[in-house]
Amino acid sequence: MLATNRPFRWTDAAEPGNRLHNRILHEAEDAGLRDGIGIPIHGPNNQCVGIGFASTLGKVDVKVAMPVLHLMAIQFHTAYSARTLPPPPPPPRLTPRECEILRWCAVGKSAWAIGEILNIAENSVEWHLKNIFRKLEVTSRIGAVLKALQFGIITL
Repeated sequence: MLATNRPFRWTDAAEPGNRLHNRILHEAEDAGLRDGIGIPIHGPNNQCVGIGFASTLGKVDVKVAMPVLHLMAIQFHTAYSARTLPPPPPPPRLTPRECEILRWCAVGKSAWAIGEILNIAENSVEWHLKNIFRKLEVTSRIGAVLKALQFGIITL
């Protein structure tokens, strides 16, 4: 069930004929757990984490519990990741001119138009764009703008 994006009730995860799923549910029942909720959390780089909540009380009111537990699981995962994952790399350093060109790219200006606005040759704009692509490790203007926004290099 980690293939899904939504929280699920354990009983909904049971697949008829799937001995492993059914064995896990029976083992949980033998341990006194009567009901539970699984919450998959999908992150970057195909990361998938599963957080589970179990109850010995029996039927959980899914309409009430599911959204609250889902929020708690995401908050926990966010806090846990902030303490255990390595810090992100520092943003690449772009020159003021490169930032200026990126801001014009963000509003859809062509290399020719940017050259006219900045009073530089179109080839100079293209040269700056190649440097921007290299520094941001992207291959397109859209990718460069998105990555620069993500790093906080430019704002809209």
